[in-house]
Amino acid sequence: MKISIRDEGKKFIIQIPTSLIFSSLALRVLKNAPGTKGVDLSGLKPKHMRQIRRCIRRMKRIHRGWCLVDVLDGNTYVKIKM
Repeated sequence: MKISIRDEGKKFIIQIPTSLIFSSLALRVLKNAPGTKGVDLSGLKPKHMRQIRRCIRRMKRIHRGWCLVDVLDGNTYVKIKM
């Protein structure tokens, strides 16, 4: 996952492995995070995270330039590419 942010001439690029975001470790951290008290994550299992990773991998092969988020607001630009 590549996150590009441009604001008033400054540009930041953050690259995070997609497999890290959709891993069983990330799921455990998300389930125990203090900000997710009202969200029901009990139905998600590590098996589901593997299925999500496989689906993302297939979509990246089919749609090469797949962009998840592309926002332009005045001088600020945010783009999240898988």
